[in-house]
Amino acid sequence: MAAWYTKASYLFDIYQEPDSQVAHLLAAVYFYATRLNYVSPDLEWLANAFVAERKMKLEQAGDSTTWTPETRASLEAEIRHAFFNSKAKADTMVGKGTVRPLFDPDKPPRRNNNNQGGWNAPHSGGRQNFGGGQGGGRPRFGDRENQGDPAAGQNRGNSPPAPMAAAAAALPGGDPPARLEQASELPEVSPDVGLDVDAASSFEPSSVEIDLEADPLGSPANASDLLEWDVKFFAQFIPRIPPTPNNEQLVRELRELLMEIEAGPEISPLREGELTEWIKSVVTKVNPVESFVAGCFGRHLPIWEELLKDSTRPSSKTVLSWLRNGIKPSFVGTAECDPKKLERVRLMLRRTVGVSRVEEWLSGEVPHPVEFPNHRSFYENSEFALETVGEMLVNGSVHLCAAGERKPKVVNPLGVVNLPKGRLVLDAGYINAFSKAHPFKYETLRDILTFLSSKGFFATWDFKAGYYHVLIHPRFRTYFGFKIGTAYFYYNAMCFGWSEACYAYTLITQEAAKELRTRGVPVSSYLDDGLTANQDFALCLWLIVAIVRFLTLLGAVFSLPKCQFWPVQTGDWLGFVVDTQAEQFRVSTAKMTKVKAALGELLGAKEVSPRILAKVAGKIIALGPAVLPASLYSRPLFQAMQGRISWDAIFATPQAAKDAAKLFLERLDDWNGRRWFPRQIRIEAASDASDFGFGGSFYIAGSPPFHLAGSLTETEVHQSSTAREMIGFLRILQQAVQRHRPLLSGAAVLLVGDNQGAVAAVNNFRSSASDVNAALQGIFKLCSEADFDVLAQWKPRIELAEQDALSRVPDASDWGLTPKVFADVISLFGRPDVDLFASDTWHVAGRFVTPRYMPGCLAVDALRTDWRTLVKQGETAWIFPPVRAIPSVLQSLRNFRTDAILVVPEATTTNWWVELMSLGSGAVMAGPLAIERSTDACIPSRRVPAGTVNPALYKLRVFKINWK
Repeated sequence: MAAWYTKASYLFDIYQEPDSQVAHLLAAVYFYATRLNYVSPDLEWLANAFVAERKMKLEQAGDSTTWTPETRASLEAEIRHAFFNSKAKADTMVGKGTVRPLFDPDKPPRRNNNNQGGWNAPHSGGRQNFGGGQGGGRPRFGDRENQGDPAAGQNRGNSPPAPMAAAAAALPGGDPPARLEQASELPEVSPDVGLDVDAASSFEPSSVEIDLEADPLGSPANASDLLEWDVKFFAQFIPRIPPTPNNEQLVRELRELLMEIEAGPEISPLREGELTEWIKSVVTKVNPVESFVAGCFGRHLPIWEELLKDSTRPSSKTVLSWLRNGIKPSFVGTAECDPKKLERVRLMLRRTVGVSRVEEWLSGEVPHPVEFPNHRSFYENSEFALETVGEMLVNGSVHLCAAGERKPKVVNPLGVVNLPKGRLVLDAGYINAFSKAHPFKYETLRDILTFLSSKGFFATWDFKAGYYHVLIHPRFRTYFGFKIGTAYFYYNAMCFGWSEACYAYTLITQEAAKELRTRGVPVSSYLDDGLTANQDFALCLWLIVAIVRFLTLLGAVFSLPKCQFWPVQTGDWLGFVVDTQAEQFRVSTAKMTKVKAALGELLGAKEVSPRILAKVAGKIIALGPAVLPASLYSRPLFQAMQGRISWDAIFATPQAAKDAAKLFLERLDDWNGRRWFPRQIRIEAASDASDFGFGGSFYIAGSPPFHLAGSLTETEVHQSSTAREMIGFLRILQQAVQRHRPLLSGAAVLLVGDNQGAVAAVNNFRSSASDVNAALQGIFKLCSEADFDVLAQWKPRIELAEQDALSRVPDASDWGLTPKVFADVISLFGRPDVDLFASDTWHVAGRFVTPRYMPGCLAVDALRTDWRTLVKQGETAWIFPPVRAIPSVLQSLRNFRTDAILVVPEATTTNWWVELMSLGSGAVMAGPLAIERSTDACIPSRRVPAGTVNPALYKLRVFKINWK
């Protein structure tokens, strides 16, 4: 192949050009042509056409002595725009396989077996279109190692830059803003919506990443902006002087408020009127937003110290240290950094320090001095960005480096995301690569159901610029720098884009939430959003007033337009509508609009790119708590976005992806709304599948069973055993709908099978296996059309075989009280009639419910059973559940109003403990009886794994609950 950089005639054109400014632009044209030819050896014609067109435009522009600065800027912009269009066309042809990709002989292309042979298989040696891995050898912008002659076999890592590289160095404004190649990035996913996937507990959604391909590092179109944006320009934004709180007075007020909260509410018509007036005048009661200055939590440090003085939690000491000194980044080097994120940083560094020094800049434990240019989106939205920076200078969240002051050690790129509304983001990818990953889990949307009841009332709040409430340690602010024009800045406060910010902010706000919960105040907190609730309007009003007063004393500044202080039964929170009357979550209007726009973009796209699919996938996953079909796609979509499976494992062709988008777009309004709990079971359907057929029966009270048998198709025979079981479920449901549609409407069907994978798929309504998902989609369609729910339970095929299996299946929760301790309990509270969380080894009543089918059990899986069918009127249930099941147990206690003896550990900082304490408003509670913290109090069965902690060591408490 006659490589472009060997064509001396083109360099000679530049040398012969008498007009220096035209020669300067010709160098840019030939450099970009080189980049086009790197895509494929078959695209030299495209590079030639690009050069011919650009040369004609330069000739039409005439003598450069007549050019204005605007003319030159326009010509530069046209060259870049034409390159991007040609580059997109080249990538499309490579992706379709109509031209060959360029192989680097020193780096053989890698193969991706997941994508091999798929419609979206990556071209060899190039960037993988789906799956995110890096191929070998495709040259990257600024990669001087790849600018030598591969045919010469030279050591390109030590060779001098080729002529085209020298020409590129002379481009106006530095390196051209070519799009850096990278694997498709993960869009932002919010665990606040209850995403229940494998990695959700450690995924940090607030560490915003800008797509380098869609928004590359760039420079201003008008070079004069560089001179205009200087220290003098930004000095006009005078930092606001922070208010000095009277901490002694605030500490006294906090003590009084905590005593008031601990005493509990005394609601009367007069008191309710006072609370109502307080809410009406709330703007005068809270810290004024117009005087907001960053670091307000730290300025209220004495109040935090008073609040946490008795806390023994290690997190309390950490939070107080942060508020006292500022947060210090946890730099540990790049060894722990996610490979895809690290590759993204490498692309940025190639642009900035050169290929030969990239690994040097990624070595050690702390980031090295480096200065990145801003993203193109910053300059395209410069008016908005400058206004935002001005506001941050005024509120003190950023610092302007004065003339002569040392510039920040790391100058990070700025970008603008979430258009059209817009948010200025620091692209902290480089310092994130060195930062420690902090696994933690956000509270989910469904967590509020621990204390939010049917037809209950709730209120919400939202902080103004939540991250800016917390300062960075002064010594580490130098890592959070950025540059605009000739002026340098650094962040004083935590910023969007820093990966540790969401962890730190969550830890801080959770300390406040825990202190409220220990005093009986239910709180759900997600970053700077919060919610509280109560069954009674007046009590909810009292709760929100107490919480707002409490947070105000801690220094919080509220974004009042986003707060819903007035208790409601239907309202927005975290992008969803919470409806206590209908007992469901729905997608909010604003969120729905964004989802539909993304689906429309996919439908209208000429090429289904991985970036568009990832964007749509993120939107669909986020709908899970309110849109049941979203759960069908959540796990495989999440895996595809992480690169663990290929996109064509979900969508066989581009048209399949568009068909799915069309289906969602057409049905989304109908699907919007997900009930909190299943409805009453009216039909039980059992099914089993063999290698070639299936059989099933369904049972209705008072009617004989209906039996069904059939054969599997040739395609179904070769599917997995789980998929065949799912097909059996689908066929039996089809018969149930056909024969008993009126009975099913508004009710539920209990599916019974012997395949645990199929049972889990139905109960979770998702699976990573495409054949199982296909059957689930059929089940969902039936449920949607006939208006019924489905649940599933597992039972053994042969009862004796089950006895053998159960004897060896580990169960860490299979503990029982010793006879002496149990005797003490029944002497105080009486003997129970039914044991709802038992096993064949440990049960305290003749009738008992086990987690899976066991000999002698009354039923299986208490949390998926109507307790009214198990515990008769006047009877008492014994409930000693696993800790993880306690929130669901309290929901069932409240829903079914079951009299019970309840054994739980004391956990005063949890929402479920707050809910347990509040049951007294509807029930008579006796106790607690404290069980001795001794390993002699509880005895394990043989199925408890060695090393499991004895539950008696968790301060077990026994309550007797009788509903009024």
